[in-house]
Amino acid sequence: QQEAWTRCGEEFEKYVGGSDDDSERDLNNYQPTKSSGKHWDDRAIQCILYSYEDVTGSLAGSAR
Repeated sequence: QQEAWTRCGEEFEKYVGGSDDDSERDLNNYQPTKSSGKHWDDRAIQCILYSYEDVTGSLAGSAR
């Protein structure tokens, strides 16, 4: 879990242009479960960037 949060935080900063702590944007992630890791060798982490406001374009460089 910690690795997922660390990596997603790093990607968030690169994409948005600031940390999720300092941004109006927010960050979450999906991580492999123990079962999917064991049975299917699942190692994928999905980082989710979202806004509480309506968005009509890219969030790249949108740190506020």
